[in-house]
Amino acid sequence: MASAIEFNWDIHYKCNYRCPYCFSYGNWQNLSRCNKYFSMEQWVDSWHRIYERYGSVRIKIASGEPFIYPHFFDLIKQLIKEHTFNIITNLSCGKEQLIDFIEDIPPHRLFLDASFHPLFTSFEEFLEKALIVKEKGFLSCINYVAYPPELGRMEYFKKRFKNSGLNFSILPFRGRYNNIIYPGGYTDREKVMIYNLSGDLPLGQRENLRQMMDLDTTKGKLCNAGYKYARIDSDGIVYRCGQTKNNILGNFFDKNFSLLSHPLPCESENCPCEFQWLVKEEDNNKECIASHKYSDRIAKAKEMQSDSSHRLPPPYQIFFTWDIHYKCNYSCPYCFFADIWNVVSKENRYPGFSRWLKIWRDIFDRYGNCNIHITGGEPCIYPDFIELIMGLSKYHSIEIDTNLSFDVKNFITRIKPDNIKFTATFHPLFVDLSSYLCKASLLKDNGFDIYVDYVAYPPQLREMERYKLEFKKRDISFKILAFRGKFQGKLYPKNYTEEEEAIIKRCGDSTTEMIFDAHVGAKKQREIKLCRMGQMYAKIRADGSAYRCCCKVRDNKGLGNMLEGTFKLLEDAYLCKDECICWKAMIVGEEENWLKFWSSGK
Repeated sequence: MASAIEFNWDIHYKCNYRCPYCFSYGNWQNLSRCNKYFSMEQWVDSWHRIYERYGSVRIKIASGEPFIYPHFFDLIKQLIKEHTFNIITNLSCGKEQLIDFIEDIPPHRLFLDASFHPLFTSFEEFLEKALIVKEKGFLSCINYVAYPPELGRMEYFKKRFKNSGLNFSILPFRGRYNNIIYPGGYTDREKVMIYNLSGDLPLGQRENLRQMMDLDTTKGKLCNAGYKYARIDSDGIVYRCGQTKNNILGNFFDKNFSLLSHPLPCESENCPCEFQWLVKEEDNNKECIASHKYSDRIAKAKEMQSDSSHRLPPPYQIFFTWDIHYKCNYSCPYCFFADIWNVVSKENRYPGFSRWLKIWRDIFDRYGNCNIHITGGEPCIYPDFIELIMGLSKYHSIEIDTNLSFDVKNFITRIKPDNIKFTATFHPLFVDLSSYLCKASLLKDNGFDIYVDYVAYPPQLREMERYKLEFKKRDISFKILAFRGKFQGKLYPKNYTEEEEAIIKRCGDSTTEMIFDAHVGAKKQREIKLCRMGQMYAKIRADGSAYRCCCKVRDNKGLGNMLEGTFKLLEDAYLCKDECICWKAMIVGEEENWLKFWSSGK
């Protein structure tokens, strides 16, 4: 439903994803300083003045991820009483939250354009939410950027979405890749591919796509930007369009704010803006609204080239392993720290959960939404553990290694399951199977991702198959970890018998076998290769010190210290020079071997 006047509202410059082709990539930290968060009453009053002056208008919200704006859903429910909204979102919110948002909104008042990000969400999870939105009548289309490394996957994704009855919109990439500027850098063959896959779009949208690809000259042409369209920045300043900050129209909160009284010539040589409001002569000064939008997409890893001008920026989410402290309420004989708890505990630092939340919020501002794998020690006995997880989960995906000795019922009542994953370890020396199963099942039944680890300690091998069966009955994954250490004078996992090794592999899965073989086999000197550990991943110790990986080798490059404010990820992949048996090492050019094992869960 078109309206006479349209606003593009850059509500804030924050996003929980970090796509390398995004306009804001590499500049999120600076942009976040521009954010201004006004009260809901201020926005509602100002948009009501627009309604009184111009009637109901169409409001498009795109920058960065609208759904993480404070009280966003409540704000839209107020404003939608008078205006129509088109919101571009990555649908990263929880399913229940999404359903609650759209439940009572008239479909003709809200249009959602969903941007698909295969790196940050699975196809199935994204599709489930997209179908919910479509069923309620709000979904406009699925957006996907024609980023050069991803051109070969466009047809595949289009077919999958089309089979589910969803429209698939391809957007040209605008930026630099391999030192070539796009969209001008597309080859004729690539353009034909994009046009062919866009053949089912309406004629007007295909024409807008052509204009965006070919970058027609726009300077001097009469444009309705500022007259029928304007862009509102997060600080309330209103600009004629998104291509220049020279033409300020005023402040949105000014009671006397108004748009221009007539169209003006375009000032940009080649305006690539998705809202092309150029006045068409044949339409007798009716505006021409371009309907394509920018979106996000996955960048598959490519081998880093030696020429720095050709290097791809790290296109992945950042992962951390955080040894939150070296302290545990169990004393497992097979633990890495079994005989050295008094030594490693000297590294423990307890600055308070508020300090840690500030540090991890800064990480979010610098690197976006990250996956934090919290381990130790036993995390659940860390001071103010639940308060810390509540704060962290607002910005990051959390995976918790735990023995489940905490109050699970209390945890469930206070923390939502949307981005929390549990790697729970079953220790039969300290807890009975029945009570452990109850806790694990309670978490699973309340929407938390959970799987259970079990250490193949020689005295525990006999009951392993029975335990696996009990967890299988409750549909909980049960993974086997090889014991690494000494038992009765023998070094494991090297000294498992053939019978014991067969039991372990029978009770485990393909990943278990891979890890087991890596540790059982003789350590080999890895060929010197570039590795993204330190660029995409960091290991944080209990004292805040950070390292590029968890290998105890002399080349484990330090990355500074979290608590001292010196932490910084590497800008490029780094040569791995020492022994490394890590089965998930992020070797450049071997992404197909390890990328699938690095996921951010929900």
